[in-house]
Amino acid sequence: MIDTRQSNISPARTLTGTLRDFGVDARDPAAPVVRVRYDAQIAAPRAAEVALRRFEVSEPVADTDPVTVAAALNRAANRVAADVAGWTRR
Repeated sequence: MIDTRQSNISPARTLTGTLRDFGVDARDPAAPVVRVRYDAQIAAPRAAEVALRRFEVSEPVADTDPVTVAAALNRAANRVAADVAGWTRR
């Protein structure tokens, strides 16, 4: 996002959000998963309408070692980012 203090151009819409979950869930050792959850919000300046949407991806992992979990989190985060980007184009 361009900081409005650094530009004379006001954005048509602003995307903000909160990363709600980003980690591994190993409560079931037989089926650990990584989860990425992002709550997004798009708003137009001076508009009464705000769009909200939750994006969530879970991916099973074979092991909970750091390398495996990091790779799975990367894939899941990239899928969430692609979903958010697709949503903002609509």
